[in-house]
Amino acid sequence: MVTAQGMGLKTPISFSACALSAVVLSGCAGDPDRYPSLAVRDIERTAGQFATGGSDTAPPQITAVADTADIQSIMERARTSFMKFEANAVPARREIKAARGQASDSSDYTNALLTLADLSSLRSETALALGEMDLLAAKAKTEFAPTQTLEDAQAQIVSLVEQQDIILAQLWGELGS
Repeated sequence: MVTAQGMGLKTPISFSACALSAVVLSGCAGDPDRYPSLAVRDIERTAGQFATGGSDTAPPQITAVADTADIQSIMERARTSFMKFEANAVPARREIKAARGQASDSSDYTNALLTLADLSSLRSETALALGEMDLLAAKAKTEFAPTQTLEDAQAQIVSLVEQQDIILAQLWGELGS
């Protein structure tokens, strides 16, 4: 038996208070015909099928996001900027040798910095071609289009950018030592 003393109340809970609460709460149940039932309705029991395309409709065609000419054009831009980079790396080495040991305000040192800036710009052109290829590859993956050709082209351009990074790191190291 619950007592008011056990609950920390000063006055005992009377039987009449409990009875009154029960009567008031029973009013919440109300009339079952007055509210909609939560039972499954007939419309919810209806079975159906989704159209699967059937034999009279052709499956959607998956097309490449870029044709071979587009991919070759991007590859050609990457190769061209790489060849320019390589051609400019040879004279850059000579200028860096001339600038080694010079003061940072000397004309040889300034020329070496400008040459390195030009090489970095050419590397950026190769990286831009890689960015375009990356966008095409991402689009192909999101559209479930073939990606093998794009991934092969990406790998080739990544190799070019990595070679340029190695050369630039060497040249900066030579200038700093």
